[in-house]
Amino acid sequence: MGLQTKEFFLMTRKNKIKTKKMSFLIFFGFLLCFVSSSQMILDNPEIQISLQPIVEEKLQIGVPSKEDNKNIKVTTTTTKKDENNIVSPVTTKSDIIPSEQNSPKARIEQIVYINLNKRTDRREAIEKELSKYSIPFSRKAAHQFSSLKDAKSDSHYGPYFQKRELAPGVESKRDAGFIVSVYLSHTSTYEYLASIPHNDKDNHYYLVMEDDYKFVPDWQEIFAREIQYVPADFDLLRISSWGEPRAADLINDHVYSAKLPFREIEKGVWHYGGAHAVVVQSSTLRNLMAKMEAIPITDIDEMMTNCCDRIKSYVLKGQLLVHNGAKSDHPYRRFSADSPILQ
Repeated sequence: MGLQTKEFFLMTRKNKIKTKKMSFLIFFGFLLCFVSSSQMILDNPEIQISLQPIVEEKLQIGVPSKEDNKNIKVTTTTTKKDENNIVSPVTTKSDIIPSEQNSPKARIEQIVYINLNKRTDRREAIEKELSKYSIPFSRKAAHQFSSLKDAKSDSHYGPYFQKRELAPGVESKRDAGFIVSVYLSHTSTYEYLASIPHNDKDNHYYLVMEDDYKFVPDWQEIFAREIQYVPADFDLLRISSWGEPRAADLINDHVYSAKLPFREIEKGVWHYGGAHAVVVQSSTLRNLMAKMEAIPITDIDEMMTNCCDRIKSYVLKGQLLVHNGAKSDHPYRRFSADSPILQ
């Protein structure tokens, strides 16, 4: 009886050892399969591509995707002012499509309108007009000097004029103060827009406008279509102007190059007048500012009519804005009752 018990325990022990060996072999087999499968996944480029977005999402925490950006709408309210007297916009989400240069999706991404502090009536009218569109807009307080002497003696801008050349005859003009005021109002707005941080790979269109104009119906769709015909490297594009265009300046059926002469006194004709609706783009803004500084100061629209040796300046054949009938702030000129052309 004792011998049989001993043999039973020996057999049980051997079975346990065999069971452990089998378990180890099974575990080792599963381990080899797992390692082999993992290596196949890592070596498979198709599987890596499907995993890549997950890695990028972890790296770009808090950064919206391109799809998210397509759903951004921006509205504005007046908040704080910067050193250029620009009122910064406040943004909220909705449905703006990001612009793409020279494509049907291209659009104006921000509007800055220039307005004198005393012209609250024009401010109210232009903000009512701009509120119709899902485009952020800001107000630029216009500069106003009664004379060139006042501008030169200004504590902030005086030193600036000492470095700049005035065009012949400007200093003796009775509206010299107005000329330099308009020039400073526009160029300081360009400086503000150039300071907006943006990705160098992305191009952005901005509209700088004066406060006595309104848009024609469907102007955004027209702009998206017409911008495709404008040279991609333009410095500025006027989407509304007054005066007589020249057929010889047409570069295609949609766009004029704004060339000199700006006025032909003997004929009583002006060409490509107005700086009330100027589109600039982030990719060339800095170059535009440098080029403007090299041109002697005169009427801002005459400085813009300088294509194409100095400034790549163009004018749309179609008018996307029209005058709203407001009284002009020019001290010696006026708009006629039936025409937006300065008299």
